[in-house]
Amino acid sequence: MVVERSAVAEFTERLLARVQRLRLGDGLDPATDVGPIINQRQLHRIHGYTEAGQQEAARLLDRAGRSPPDGARGGRTLLPSHALHR
Repeated sequence: MVVERSAVAEFTERLLARVQRLRLGDGLDPATDVGPIINQRQLHRIHGYTEAGQQEAARLLDRAGRSPPDGARGGRTLLPSHALHR
């Protein structure tokens, strides 16, 4: 996503506030915003994207992490990561 430089601070603040309200859980539950990752291979792929961004000088604003809430199959729900790359 591209954000105009003058709007980065406000946009980042609002984005992170919204992400903190995401509900993790069973992907079949309509109240869930983020469901489980399909398999271990995909989980590793997602972590690879985060690592690649950091190697390319992105500043990580928050860190994705595993979260095994009730209803998340196999504990493969991943908290979203957000990075700022200028």
